[in-house]
Amino acid sequence: MATRGAWIARRSRAEEYEAANRIARVDAETFRAEFPVLERLAFLNAGTDGPVPRRGHDAAVRQLERELTDGRAGMPHFMRLFEFATKLRERLADALGCPPDDVALTRSTSDGVATVLSAFPLGPGDEVLTSDEEHPGVLAPLEGARRRRGFDVRVVPFAELANGVGGRTRLVACSHVSWVSGRVVDAAALAWRGPGGRHGPRVRFLRRLGPEVAMRPGRERQPLRAARAR
Repeated sequence: MATRGAWIARRSRAEEYEAANRIARVDAETFRAEFPVLERLAFLNAGTDGPVPRRGHDAAVRQLERELTDGRAGMPHFMRLFEFATKLRERLADALGCPPDDVALTRSTSDGVATVLSAFPLGPGDEVLTSDEEHPGVLAPLEGARRRRGFDVRVVPFAELANGVGGRTRLVACSHVSWVSGRVVDAAALAWRGPGGRHGPRVRFLRRLGPEVAMRPGRERQPLRAARAR
């Protein structure tokens, strides 16, 4: 957190807004082309059993073939894994507009949320702000942390998250895209209230970038939940 805070302080507000909104600008048709199943189905479950992207399939096949012939042990194997993780963090950092040192790889979105909440210093008198459309992947670890540490959780309408930041708010925990309505959070407004903005370094943001970022033709940024034949 200290590294990220120092980095943000060196950027202008315009750069902060640019980084906050960069991930929201995705071309729908290019994105859909990565999922061959969408040629036949409107796949509305992008979570636990979400569709497999073409490049993800190809990369997994290459890795499995290498492990099939070379095994899964020895220094070369582990060095390849470290190299892969480093490159992945660099690419994610570029997409998110942050240094690679600020990117941690976790097993899932929910695992990442739980990891952040377990490490973030919260206690009695502190407040975490979340929305009325929040995903269980945020609500469950948030409730567990609240019971252990005694901080307060306040719920506001999804569209009012930025305006809901108050004097006791230490953390805003929300999804980038609502899994209920498909609406996108006002990241620029949140950035204005965070480090370098209205409330300064006191407020931090935990944004869940879950599979709801997937899109349907003609209706960008809609949550995908169940598969059906066209």
